[in-house]
Amino acid sequence: MPGVRAMKPAILDRLRGVQKAGPDKWLAFCPAHPDQKRRSLSVAQTGGKTLLHCFVGCASDAIVAAVRMTLADLFSEPGVPPTPSPQIIATYDYHDERGTLLFQVCRLEPKDFRMRRPDGAGWTWNVKDVRRVVHRLHELAEAERVYLVEGEKDADRLVSLGLRATTSPGGAKGWRRDYAEQIARARRRGDPRSRRARPRLRAAGRGGSSGGWRGGARAHAPGLGRA
Repeated sequence: MPGVRAMKPAILDRLRGVQKAGPDKWLAFCPAHPDQKRRSLSVAQTGGKTLLHCFVGCASDAIVAAVRMTLADLFSEPGVPPTPSPQIIATYDYHDERGTLLFQVCRLEPKDFRMRRPDGAGWTWNVKDVRRVVHRLHELAEAERVYLVEGEKDADRLVSLGLRATTSPGGAKGWRRDYAEQIARARRRGDPRSRRARPRLRAAGRGGSSGGWRGGARAHAPGLGRA
């Protein structure tokens, strides 16, 4: 009915450090991971449903299990099925030339990709003001030939075969011209004699050992040489 406010979510009574964050919104310490200093769990009430979001990445089923509840307890209206929360099924680290972790690309199921950056003992789900680099940049110092592929999974597959491979955050559409210079600088760092040389690039085709880019290297990665 208009003017009647929804009841407070029952889960709030089982959480620590609950703070009001807005109309029908609260923040609390997440019970599914060691959450001591920063309230990383968002709780919202909308349309008879309680929505949970952990900024560190804990799944909703893990959160409710930690307080001895079930996903069904988040729904006050009978017959409303719970929506599965996205699950992280793979993570890909992105390091700078010296091996320092800058950010991470997470593959989720249902299929989606999100990026996060290290934040103390946890993660922050954005890469604002974080330097963007190519995948496995710190491993390209002595690479004479670099295979450029569509995604992190393909790059890791080629590396497992003893090759040097990379990709950009976001795949083919995420390529930027400065990524070519990143690879060239990394190679010069490993071998000063190659100061004027550029690493040779091969775009892995779909018919090869990895499901890579169908087009030519120059079309997808301007600025890099090609074998």
